[in-house]
Amino acid sequence: MIGADSTGVETDIYDKKVKPVKRKNEKKFEEIRVKRFLKWHIIAILDYLVILASSITSSRRHDSPVLRKMLKQVKNVFDLHGSTMNADGAYDGEPNYELLCEMNIHPNIRQREGSVNKILRYRKKASKEFDADVYHYRGLIEGIFGAEEKADHQLHCRYFIKQNQKRFGIIRSIGWNVRVLNRLECANKLRISVLPYAIAN
Repeated sequence: MIGADSTGVETDIYDKKVKPVKRKNEKKFEEIRVKRFLKWHIIAILDYLVILASSITSSRRHDSPVLRKMLKQVKNVFDLHGSTMNADGAYDGEPNYELLCEMNIHPNIRQREGSVNKILRYRKKASKEFDADVYHYRGLIEGIFGAEEKADHQLHCRYFIKQNQKRFGIIRSIGWNVRVLNRLECANKLRISVLPYAIAN
C-alpha cells in the first residue's frame, strides 16, 4: 500500500496582508504581518513508512497536480504495479485516476460528496472499486509528519531561495528514510519479523 498527503512547513518569511477591522461601527482596514508557510508533499509506502517521492510548494498549491508530478518521478524508478494508492478527497480528480490506472496502481481515493461520475471513465471505475477497510490505512502516513514535527511542534524551513527550499524537502525525505533503514536493520539483527500492517492486522 502506498499513500499521498501533505503538511505545512513554517518559514521565517513574513508577508503583508490587509485585514478588515471593525471599530465603533466603522469598517476599517489594517496591514498585518503573516508568516509564510510552504507545503511538503510526499508519496510513501504505508507498510514501512518509506518515502518514495517528495515536493515542496507554496501553501496555495493544490495537492492534486503535485501528486501527478511525483508519480511521474517514480514511474520509471520503482515497480509499483499492483499497488494500492490511499489518499483523501484532495486527490479526487479524473487526471489522477487516469495516471494511476496507466501505472497499474489501484486508486483507493475517497471521492467528494455530490461528485458526478457519469461521463468520467476512470473516476467512475475508482468509485465502484473503493474499499473503505483499505482506506483506513491512509492515516499511517501521518506517522511521518507527526515524527518530523514533534521536536518543535512544527516543520521549519529557513531557506529563502526557492531552489534551497526544494532541497529542504529532499533532505527531509532522505533523512527520514535513513532512520527507517536503521530501524529495519536493527530489527533484522534482533531477528524481529517486520510485517506489513495489512498482514500484521
